[in-house]
Amino acid sequence: MNSSPIVRLTNIVKTFKSPGGIVNALRDVSLEVRRGEVLGIVGPNGAGKSTLLRIIAGLIVPDGGEIVWSGYNKERRPIFIGSSERGFYYRLSGIDNLRFFLKLAGQEFDEDGGEFRSLVNRFELETVIGRRYQTYSTGERQRFALLYAILAKPSLFIIDEFTHSVDILSQSGLASLVREYVNENSGAIIATHQIGIVREACHRVAFINNGCIVAVGMPQEISRVYFKGDEFRLILDGTTADVTDIENVEIIGIEKVGGRAIVDVRFEGGLPELIITVERKGVRVLSAVNIGEDIGEAYRRAIERDVE
Repeated sequence: MNSSPIVRLTNIVKTFKSPGGIVNALRDVSLEVRRGEVLGIVGPNGAGKSTLLRIIAGLIVPDGGEIVWSGYNKERRPIFIGSSERGFYYRLSGIDNLRFFLKLAGQEFDEDGGEFRSLVNRFELETVIGRRYQTYSTGERQRFALLYAILAKPSLFIIDEFTHSVDILSQSGLASLVREYVNENSGAIIATHQIGIVREACHRVAFINNGCIVAVGMPQEISRVYFKGDEFRLILDGTTADVTDIENVEIIGIEKVGGRAIVDVRFEGGLPELIITVERKGVRVLSAVNIGEDIGEAYRRAIERDVE
């Protein structure tokens, strides 16, 4: 992977006025998107994800900070795909919209070619591509936007949390598609609250909360920051023996749910040895996972720590 940046943001600040006063949407955000990578921006609602992506796309002007593009090419401009953007002409058909906007983007459009027909089928747009855009459902419009973005061959895909309406594509399908069309000369940045997208699609991830980047790196790197040693989550038969006095097993947290107990522990051995150690004490283990490798659990801890 070519690790040189496509775009670098330094100390980006953005505020908005609201009836309740000034809202600090972004606070000194520094970040870069590299060639050949998919970068995930993950955070709760109102964290600043959409504002950040709109600033990168040039749709919003920041109040402070610097944005530097590397090797900007007007024929490979970044493309923004939002959750509720109109984007295309309502009275034109899908195919006419593609002809018009791909010409503006300086890209050749072979509408009879195999790549185009394959993509249309992959997005299940073959029955609507000749119809007026205004007749498209929300999901069809968003799949169409991604189809256009792929054909336009941008330097950067900027995708703002639109997957909730892409009903025809599974999370893993979308992840595979985005990664497939990112190459050594392009990249992608995806804002999402779906950890599944991060697991499947993203080479790196940035956690954002209250307008601040609280962690950034490869998923395994971030996980190591928020976990000490090997941490595991056990689901135990709640009617069995106590687990608090088992040697070499450090209890991090216990939650009783019905007749079961969800127990987070720290244990220096591996998962099989942990299960054997616990069950030797007469405790029935219903399931066990290594949460020290779970980016979703790292995200939860990062946000909780930031709130504190």
